[in-house]
Amino acid sequence: MNGLDSKHYWINYFIVSFLLCMLTSLNMYIFGAYIIDITFFQQTSFMLIWLTFIGWAIAQVALTSFVQIFISNSKTATIVGYLLSIFSTIIGEVISTIIFPLPMRMPFGLLLYPPFALCRIIYYMGWSCSETTGCYRSLEGMRP
Repeated sequence: MNGLDSKHYWINYFIVSFLLCMLTSLNMYIFGAYIIDITFFQQTSFMLIWLTFIGWAIAQVALTSFVQIFISNSKTATIVGYLLSIFSTIIGEVISTIIFPLPMRMPFGLLLYPPFALCRIIYYMGWSCSETTGCYRSLEGMRP
C-alpha cells in the first residue's frame, strides 16, 4: 500500500485511475470531433457524451478494483482489469450489433456488466446518428 493506510490508498487509486480514464476520453473526443470530424462526436450532445464517459470511467475503475481482490500484485491486477474491460467491450459490441440489434432488447442481466451497458449506450447513440432522426441532443427521447 506504499506506506498509506487502506482508506487513503484506495481514494488515491480511484482518483488517479479516474483521471487517466478522463484524459483518455478527452483525447478520444478531441480526435473524434475536431481532427477526424466524426459526425457522432460533432452532433451528439457534448454533455451526453461526457456523462457516458464519466459513467464508463467509474465502471472501469470499479472493475479493476474488483479484479484486485483476486490478484495480489496491484500492477498485474490493474493490467488484467483493463484488459478484461477492453475485451469485454469488444464482446459487448458484438452482442449489441449482431446478437441483439435494434429493435431487439438486450437482456437486463447482460446490462449489469458495465462494459456491455456502455456498448449498448454507444450503440443506441450511434444508431440514432445514422437514422434520419439525427443524433441525440439531450437525454430526452433516448430509448431504454
